[in-house]
Amino acid sequence: MSKREATVRDFFDALNRDDATDLEVFDPDVEFNVGDDLPDPQTFHGQEGVSVFFEGLREVWDDLRAEPDEVVEVGDRVLIGLRQIGYGKGSGARVEQKLYPVWQMRGGTVVRSDVYFEGAHSRPWV
Repeated sequence: MSKREATVRDFFDALNRDDATDLEVFDPDVEFNVGDDLPDPQTFHGQEGVSVFFEGLREVWDDLRAEPDEVVEVGDRVLIGLRQIGYGKGSGARVEQKLYPVWQMRGGTVVRSDVYFEGAHSRPWV
């Protein structure tokens, strides 16, 4: 397993333990884009922005898990096939979806992240 793949897997393991408070994997000036292929895309800036994003997830999901089942390195990018499973707070409805984060890395940290959802643009590397 490469160092970048280990970084991906370690981050999501920590996230699944609700222990993703150490966001050093993300550059202090990271650009974190979610859902460019959705009607309401969002962009978060810096480690604080990434923290706000993950805190927002915890506000609406119970027992949220993100499991990388595919990690592909292409140049300075790491393409991640991610299965996300959670239960809606309040409703308890189980939701499972496939996401495709694309991390651009420099010097071991993520400088840009683009998250695509399953659909027409979900596999940008194909």
